[in-house]
Amino acid sequence: MIEWRTPDFWWEPHPTLAARLLKPFGELYGAETAGRMRRRGVRFEIPVITVGAFALGGPGKTPAVEAIVRLLIAAGEQPAILSRGYGSAAAGHRAPRFVNPAKHHARDVGDEPFLLARKAPVIVGADRVEAGWLARRAVNPGALVLDDGLQSRQVEPDLAISVVDGEVGVGNGLSIPAGPLRAPLEAQLPHVDALIIAGPGERGREIARVASAAGKPVLAARLMPKAGDVERLRGKPVVAFAGIGRPQKFFAMLEQIGADVRARRPFPDHHAYTFRELAALREEARGYNAQLITTEKDLARIDAAHRADAETLAIELVFDDAETVTNLLQSALRAKTTA
Repeated sequence: MIEWRTPDFWWEPHPTLAARLLKPFGELYGAETAGRMRRRGVRFEIPVITVGAFALGGPGKTPAVEAIVRLLIAAGEQPAILSRGYGSAAAGHRAPRFVNPAKHHARDVGDEPFLLARKAPVIVGADRVEAGWLARRAVNPGALVLDDGLQSRQVEPDLAISVVDGEVGVGNGLSIPAGPLRAPLEAQLPHVDALIIAGPGERGREIARVASAAGKPVLAARLMPKAGDVERLRGKPVVAFAGIGRPQKFFAMLEQIGADVRARRPFPDHHAYTFRELAALREEARGYNAQLITTEKDLARIDAAHRADAETLAIELVFDDAETVTNLLQSALRAKTTA
């Protein structure tokens, strides 16, 4: 897998020279994606909830999937999760398979599915339709939750939700490679039923105003450390490393909870850590007399023999108004079952 980092110029409020030079390529990419989104996917007889993002860059999509699954389970539903398994061996195979955390490594099924399998059955594979049929045959879920898939349209959603990072919004507003958008915002917005704005920020509020004007419900949420981690890490010297969409978000959260961050080491998204890199990180932590710390997703990509070297700061997405989100989910489920 080719690793890459999101360019800094993507997150500028206005297109830079580099973005303007790449804009024609972005217009072609965006037009192709917009055309794909206009197609109708396969409809399942059970409700399908798709959770995706307008843009690349780690807005909090997977924590949003986990939060929605938690709400569905709390409401008495039995969901199953479908994922492509990006960055894993499964992503290149159309034949789907269940994720077994006791058997699989993140390199086999992907770091995000590996973690989501703690909450509900997860099926990975490039063909989302086949994955859905496997779920129906094997576990007979009450609903399918797609981790991403907003742009692929292989499966037609009954409820489509896009997650937006409140701090950076949709960046400079251009499409890949000129900016982070997968297609122009105005081309994607008609295909979603609701937005999750993850975290505070004026740029997120701008997108919320656009969505509200288009009649789309806006759900406010925050990415928060899980219970107990704040007290454990407050004042503790740490060397932080992360290979996620925007590692600086993780580093900033460590500072916000009061950890003593001695060094920050960013890596490309979904990075597969080598023995040499881990040894260098361990040595740096010893030099600072500090503890190595990373995300749960990163730890999942480290071989089990080396996981004891690093602690994690576990993060979850918390809705400001969980009751409204539950009502939205149940409305979609009722509409499908009474159709």
